[in-house]
Amino acid sequence: MGLRTQLRELCLRRPTYEMALQTRYFLPNEVSWPDNVHKIDQCLNPDKVEFKDVGDLGQCSCAGDCFLDTCNNAEGAVDCTEDTCNLYGRCSNAPRNLSTLKLFDTGRVGVGVSPAPT
Repeated sequence: MGLRTQLRELCLRRPTYEMALQTRYFLPNEVSWPDNVHKIDQCLNPDKVEFKDVGDLGQCSCAGDCFLDTCNNAEGAVDCTEDTCNLYGRCSNAPRNLSTLKLFDTGRVGVGVSPAPT
């Protein structure tokens, strides 16, 4: 039986397109922030902890995103910034400040953090 014959028979068995079943997403239960955890929007260093200067790592050579094998900053355990990143700090190696973070009970491994749907 040829391919065309098989396709014709398939069209006879399924004459119309059937919509795929709607995917149901699991949304874990949100939990409240513990009383001893405070949300911050700036770096706090009350003990004046100082870190050794790692020096100038230069501009990373990333394209698309920053990974250990392409990003001087990621390899040196340093965050990308607007000045040091080929992607202007808009990569996965740059810090984020999201006011929409929520805590969720994962049901298996404890509490997780995720941006809330907008």
